Amino acid sequence: MKKTLLLLFAVLLAQSIYSQEGISYQKGKYNEYLVKTTGDTFLVYNIANPYAKVVNRYNPDPDVNSPAIYISDRDSVQAFARKKVYSYFGLSDETKSADKVALIGIGSDFTGKIVEVYFAYSVVKEPIPIPVLEEIETYIKQTCTVIFPREHPFFIGASYVTCSVDIYPIPFAR
Repeated sequence: MKKTLLLLFAVLLAQSIYSQEGISYQKGKYNEYLVKTTGDTFLVYNIANPYAKVVNRYNPDPDVNSPAIYISDRDSVQAFARKKVYSYFGLSDETKSADKVALIGIGSDFTGKIVEVYFAYSVVKEPIPIPVLEEIETYIKQTCTVIFPREHPFFIGASYVTCSVDIYPIPFAR
């Protein structure tokens, strides 16, 4: 499931980078965001993200498997994000699951400090307002870190570390 979500996020990211369809810049309360749309898929990121134009390369050796990479306090991030966005997916409350996908991509430096946050989602009802996404980004940057084995050979040659948090769908939601 984790690899599937990461692959989906990577595809959405790649698609949005190479597609020029629906590009706009929108201001949040403190930052400016790039919003790329393709059909009903949105990719949103802070234009101040330091790695936005850096191609990240991990160790190319096929015998070196990816280690576990995760965000601290994942459950609270999911709960916070769902509480902020559930109505934009046409849901009655944050405990319900959307049929669409919503992911948060996270980039950190090699100390685990989160320095960038991306949002990729398929809209059901209406686009999520930038100030809502900015609030989620701020929450993540202030309360979480990325946890990973820093000395693992997988990270040889990497510029930064990435992971993702799925907002929707919620497994086994009622």
